[in-house]
Amino acid sequence: MSGKAHEAADHHHGGHGHDHGKVRPLPIEQREVTAVLGRAASGPVTLGLQNKIDEEDNAQAVLPILEIYRLFEVFVNPIEQLLLALTVMICIVSGISILVSIYNSMSERKREIAIMRALGAERTTVMAIILLESVMLALGGGLLGWLAGHSLNALASGMVERMTGVQIGFWTFAPGIALLEFPWGGHNVVWKVSTEAIIIPGLIGLAVVVGIFPAWTAYQTDVARSLAD
Repeated sequence: MSGKAHEAADHHHGGHGHDHGKVRPLPIEQREVTAVLGRAASGPVTLGLQNKIDEEDNAQAVLPILEIYRLFEVFVNPIEQLLLALTVMICIVSGISILVSIYNSMSERKREIAIMRALGAERTTVMAIILLESVMLALGGGLLGWLAGHSLNALASGMVERMTGVQIGFWTFAPGIALLEFPWGGHNVVWKVSTEAIIIPGLIGLAVVVGIFPAWTAYQTDVARSLAD
């Protein structure tokens, strides 16, 4: 390229105010090295290096995994336990609502139950139907709540990842809690189960408990009196 072409090119770039060749230096206060991430060959080397660095007055060694564990212990775990307690309270209130709903409907269904008994249905069959209805209501409500919660996870996944770097999605389940710990091969094996998996049998048990009273009421239905009414 000729000299005039170079001058024209320089003039063209200068007219647009672009300084492609310049590197803007950092301010003085940002030129200090405040942290260095290192990786040791083994665990003992890591601990030895940490102790050696901590002996100095101008530096401090920090193990990221320990700090993350402490963060979970101080902040995340209490919040998780609070949310779990809130979930249990919501399930109990929902169970009471199922109890009230089924029991209030028993007065209107006495004739229906009496007809079933007259057609040959046993008392235990009628009782089982009421219990099954209670279980179906509890499982239906639990399934709708699960779908709603995981749908919100999927909708908020992009924002959460941008703000925290944590990836969540529709199939992201709640962290597991330790239910059983036993020694195996010189190590302690911990069996963890997601709280979401515990809620399902919990809902079934709660539905059976709250359905016992209306089911017993249906069990004691007087066929002759109910048909006469």
